[in-house]
Amino acid sequence: MGLILARMGVCTFHTKDLHPISVPTPNPLLNDSMSNYLHYSRTAPVHILVRDPVEQRVIVDIKLSLALTEPILAFSQQLAVGGRVLWASGCILPGQDPRGGEKVCQDMVVLESVRGVIFACEFDGHGPGGEAVVAHCRSFVTSYFFSHIDSAAKTPQEFLISCNEECDQSLNASVNCQSAGCTAVMMVYHKGEMHFSGVGDSRAMLATAASPANVKVSQPARGDDKELLEGIKLRRSVTIGHTFAAVQMTLDQKPEDPAELQRIREAGGVVMRLEDERGRRVGPYRVWKVEGMYPGIAMSRSLGDAVAHEIGIISTPIISSHRETPEMDFFLVLASDGVWDVMENQEVCDFVEAYRHKAVRNCDSPNFHDPVQPDNVTIAQLLCEEARARWLLVVEAEDVNIDDISCVILELQTSGERKRRAPSRVVARPKETEDVPGLEKTVRHRTTHGADPKRDPVSPLLSPQVTVRELETSGDSKATINDPRRSSVSQFSLP
Repeated sequence: MGLILARMGVCTFHTKDLHPISVPTPNPLLNDSMSNYLHYSRTAPVHILVRDPVEQRVIVDIKLSLALTEPILAFSQQLAVGGRVLWASGCILPGQDPRGGEKVCQDMVVLESVRGVIFACEFDGHGPGGEAVVAHCRSFVTSYFFSHIDSAAKTPQEFLISCNEECDQSLNASVNCQSAGCTAVMMVYHKGEMHFSGVGDSRAMLATAASPANVKVSQPARGDDKELLEGIKLRRSVTIGHTFAAVQMTLDQKPEDPAELQRIREAGGVVMRLEDERGRRVGPYRVWKVEGMYPGIAMSRSLGDAVAHEIGIISTPIISSHRETPEMDFFLVLASDGVWDVMENQEVCDFVEAYRHKAVRNCDSPNFHDPVQPDNVTIAQLLCEEARARWLLVVEAEDVNIDDISCVILELQTSGERKRRAPSRVVARPKETEDVPGLEKTVRHRTTHGADPKRDPVSPLLSPQVTVRELETSGDSKATINDPRRSSVSQFSLP
C-alpha cells in the first residue's frame, strides 16, 4: 500500500515519541451490550454527576429521562464508478444539551458522484453561527465540484487545495465568521486513486487488510479523560472474526505541533492550555490573541474564524493520497470528532465491518424506529448511534453536552466475509498527554454558578450556567468555554 503525504504550507508529520502497543481483545463478559444485535432506544436514562470544582466530590446526582434527537439526514445509495458498483451512506445526528438548553446542529456532509469521480466531505462547525458556516460550505463545495470536475479527475490534489482556500475566501465575503468556523475533511476518488484533504480535526480512516506500510499519521493520544474512554471501550467494543487495520488518512491539526506553533507565534498568537481551580492543566492547547485572550480555538487550521486567521490559523489543507489495493481495501470513513472523540480508529473499523452487511441499503431519508437496530437503519446511522451511546456515558461522568455526530462511509467492497486477514494489529500511539516544553503559561479559568446545587438540587437543570467556565480576562472582551476538555473553540465577544 502506498500512502503519499504532501506537506502544504509549513506542516510536517512527527513520529517521535511513538511506541507500539498491542490492542487487547475485549473481555466478552463486559461485551454484552455489543452482541450480534444492537438496540438503541429513543429515550435514555441519564444520571449527571455534578461535582465540587475544587474537591471533585459529587454534590448531586441529577436523574433525567432524555428524549434523544433524530437524524436530520441519513441515506444509502449505489455509486457506479469505472464499471464497479460501490455503496455509500451518510448520516447527521444532532447533538443536544441533556439539561434542555438549546443546541443547534453544526455538522454537515456532502456526497456527489459524476463521470466516475466521487467527492465526499464532512464539515464540523463551531462558534456562534457555525451552522451558517457549514451550510455555506456545503453549497460552495458542491457547486465547485460540478464546475471543476475535470480538475478533480486530472489534478485532484490541486483541486482539493483550491476548493478549501476558495471556500474560505467566499465565507469571509458572505457569512459573519469573525468568531465562527468549521473543520473540513474532503475526499476525491477516481480510478482507484484516493486523495484526501484535512483542515482541523475531522478525520478520514481506511479499513484495509493490507499491511499499512509507510503510514506516518498516528491517532492522537487520549487526553484528561483517558481512563473514562478506556472503560467505555471495554464495555462497548465489538470483536469480529477477522482483522482489518484502521489506517488514518488525514492528520488532526493541533496548535502545539512544532511547525504549526512556529507559524502561529510568528503571526502574534499564543498557544496555552487552561488551568482549573486547583492549578491542574485541562483540555487541549488553544490559540489566543494576547491582548484580549480570545478566541481559544483548539486547532491550527480551519475554514472561517476570521479573528483566529489574524494570528496564524490558516485554511490551507494537508493532503494525503493512496492507491487502492484491489481486494484488500474495504471501506472509508469520513467523520466529525463527534465520532472520533469517543471511538478509536480501530473501534470504528471493527464496528462498521461487523454490521455493514446487516444494515439497510438503498434509502434516501432517515428511518425513525424505536429501537434502532442494524436491520432498520443504514450503517452510517448505526455508527452515529453507537457514538451517541458512548457520549451518554461521557455525559454522566463529565456533565457535558452531546456533540453533533456525522459521517460518510464509502464501501469499496460489499461482499460478505473475507478470508484474507490483516497482519497482527499493532497501533503506534503517542505518549500520554504532556505539557509541550516552551509553551506559554496556562490561563486560569473559574466556575460560574447560576445557582447553588448544594441547596437546590433542581437548579442545575434550570440554569445552564452551572457548568460554564469563564476566562479571567482584562478589558471588555470575554471568552467562555462550556467545557474546556471538549469544546473546540470558545464563545467570545469582540472588544
